[in-house]
Amino acid sequence: MSHEIGFIWAMGHANHHSSEHFNFSTALRQGYLQQAVSWVFYLPLAVLGVPTDVSMTYRTWNIMYQFWIHTSIVGSLPWPLEEIMMTPSNHRIHHDRRLHKNFGGTLVVYDKLF
Repeated sequence: MSHEIGFIWAMGHANHHSSEHFNFSTALRQGYLQQAVSWVFYLPLAVLGVPTDVSMTYRTWNIMYQFWIHTSIVGSLPWPLEEIMMTPSNHRIHHDRRLHKNFGGTLVVYDKLF
């Protein structure tokens, strides 16, 4: 969504893509709008009754995972992982200035659908 809607792109995600180098610090480059609304994506967990500690553990894991996929050191991973999981090589496509194709942070299923 942050790639498709101009306002969200300009106020949030463009900053993430402004880095000239693809490395761990790229994961930290987030716009203020993205930081301000990130809680919305965790709200369904609370509504479904997921305990706060489980939700926070998931969020922590997700942040660490985002660091891992923002590296140029790791090449392609074995076949099943590249087809299912968001990997560094898959995520480099996300940062290609011509494509902007990345809708999932952990799984590539959304990228394949859209």
